[in-house]
Parts: sequence; structure tokens; C-alpha cells
Amino acid sequence: MEEQTNIIRVTQLLRWAGVTKPIPRSVHIQKALVRGSAVHKYSIGLEKKIATGGDGAQKLLDSWPKNLIPYGRAISQFHSIYRPQFDRIEERITDEQLYLTGCPDRVGVVKGYRAVVDYKTGGEYGWHRLQIALYAILLERIGLPTDIRMCVYLSKEGVYRAVIHKANKDIIEAWSLIKAYGDFINGQREQSET
Repeated sequence: MEEQTNIIRVTQLLRWAGVTKPIPRSVHIQKALVRGSAVHKYSIGLEKKIATGGDGAQKLLDSWPKNLIPYGRAISQFHSIYRPQFDRIEERITDEQLYLTGCPDRVGVVKGYRAVVDYKTGGEYGWHRLQIALYAILLERIGLPTDIRMCVYLSKEGVYRAVIHKANKDIIEAWSLIKAYGDFINGQREQSET
């Protein structure tokens, strides 16, 4: 069987299609990337403590690095309002037929709806709707359709803002990116065979 080497990550697909620009290598951007990764790492344990109740979540949050605590507070607030029940946390999904792989932050039930949730520790950008639509497509392909797609923006002030995406146009646009990349890969393959 031929090894699949053309699989692209969701974020790389957005860059390949010109939806996003390459990430600059400035110190400020690198710090933001490190901060975002740390928040994602720490949030898993925090959410487990929140789910079990008691004061364990606050004790754990108090042990976080000082600069990350506000983001943890925002996650705690999100959980207290929306009461999500996540059954998939940062699990990679790969679809070789689509040449696509992605790792949604959270998948589960939010306010009674099947949801894919992506935490964001930076600004709000228009391409986020496409990123989460691509995750929804990957989920549907493995038999986990979603009702809503949600970006949860966590701020350094310790508050969150949830943005729910339901527009079918986002899914249609995401499919067009997948198709364009598939056509590109198949075209390259045809050229190499001639």
C-alpha cells in the first residue's frame, strides 16, 4: 500500500489556501504561541477537576503559573455557564481520503448540543470559523456530527467570550478548501506519473 505523504494539518491548509499568513517569528508572537500551548496543556487537568466538583479546581488553578491564571479563570467561567461535557479532548483525526488531519480542542455536549469547541488565547480572527468548520467536517466523517461549532476566546483579564458558528456557508467554504487541496495533490500525482 502506498504511504500517504500529502496529508495536511487544518492550520496548514488555511495557510496553503491563503486564508492565513505565515506566522511571523517575532518574540511577541513566539511568546503568544508558548502561552497558548501552556494554557491548552494546563486546561485539561483543570477541566477534569471542574467536572468532579469541590474545591480541587481552585486549588489546581492557584498552582498555575501566575501569567496563566486569568485564562484558567476564563475557562472556569465558561464551564460554570455552559456546563460542557467533553468526551474527546485534543484527539487527532486524520482522513486520508481528504488528505486532512486536525486536532479539535474539545468535542462533546454543550447546552444539549453536540459541539466542537476551540479555545483561543489571542485575538478573534475571521479564519477561526473555517478552522472549526474543517474540524466539524473531520468529525462528521468519523461519525460524530456536530450541531454547533464554538470558539471560546479566553482573555488575559480572566473572562471569556463564546462565539457560536452555525452557518452552512462556513462548511461549504471549508469543503471548497479541501477540494482545492485534493485537486492540487491529484494534479501533482498525475504530473509525476507522466
